[in-house]
Parts: sequence; structure tokens; C-alpha cells
Amino acid sequence: MPPAFVKIIYDASPSWLPLPPFYNDGVGNLGYPVGHVMLRIGPQLWHVYIKVTISGCFITDGWSNVFTDLGMEDKDFIFLRSLLIT
Repeated sequence: MPPAFVKIIYDASPSWLPLPPFYNDGVGNLGYPVGHVMLRIGPQLWHVYIKVTISGCFITDGWSNVFTDLGMEDKDFIFLRSLLIT
């Protein structure tokens, strides 16, 4: 059973503010991207897309429409996808 509330994070903050690509579930399970998409835009500035969640274990090209709807550019989607599959 996959852990709940594993957040997908796109870190748009400056490179000197490193952040791991996923929050874990408290016991180190990082393998299931489940939860709200979050965009980090500064040290303490976040945008959470409440209506957009990732509920599966894999990301496919079909998700590009989701991220496009969020206003993310293709390069941002490619970056997000690379985080999910590595």
C-alpha cells in the first residue's frame, strides 16, 4: 500500500536553497509520488495546487497537460518528470 501525502515538489527557488524532490512519509518511503503538486518560489513562499494531485506511481506523457494547465513550461515539466523517474 503506497504511503499517503507524499508531495511532489517543483523547486523554483534560487539554487542556493536546495530542497529534495519529495517529502517522505515519515519512514523514508519516497517511491510513490502521491499528493498535491507544490511549487516553491522562494525561501518561504509556496504555491500549492490543491486541485491537482498525483495518485499513481508512474508519470506518463498524459501528465504534460496537467502541468501545462498549471502554467508550467515544457522545460519545467521535463524537470518534474525527471525527478519522478530517478
